[in-house]
Amino acid sequence: MLWLVFTNSTLRSLIVDWRSRGQDVLARFRADFGRHAGDAHFVQLVERLKSVSPEFAEWWPRHDILPMTEGRKDYDHPLAGRMIVEHTTFSVSDNPELRLVVFLAAAASNSIAKMKKNCRGVPERCLLNILWRSPLRERTLPSSR
Repeated sequence: MLWLVFTNSTLRSLIVDWRSRGQDVLARFRADFGRHAGDAHFVQLVERLKSVSPEFAEWWPRHDILPMTEGRKDYDHPLAGRMIVEHTTFSVSDNPELRLVVFLAAAASNSIAKMKKNCRGVPERCLLNILWRSPLRERTLPSSR
C-alpha cells in the first residue's frame, strides 16, 4: 500500500486530503521500518520511494511515527462522490508482522448505500476494486530487480 500511496496518481486522486494521509501512511511504515533496521529490502524500498516521490523524499527525514490503530479514510469516488470508510487494525501478539485490517463503510454516512448502489452488477465500480484492480497494481508495484 505504501508504494501505491506515493506512486499511483489514480489512487492519489481518490484520497481526500492526500498530503495528510500520505504523511500518516509514511509514519506508520516508519514504525515497521524501525523493527527492521538494516534490512536490505526495507532500505531499498525507502531509496526507491525517495527517488520516485518528491513527497516521500521530503517527509522521510522527519522521522514521524504513528501506531497501527483505527481511523477514518475519506475517498472521492468517481461515480458515487464522497465515501467514508472506517478501519481497525488487529495485531497478532505472537507475530508483530501479521496484521488484519478491517474496513467498513461508515454507518453515520451514506457510504453504505453508495457502495451497495455502485457495486450492484458492476463490481469494478466499487471503491476497493478501483483501488486494487490488477492493472492498477501491475503498473505501479516496485520491481524486485
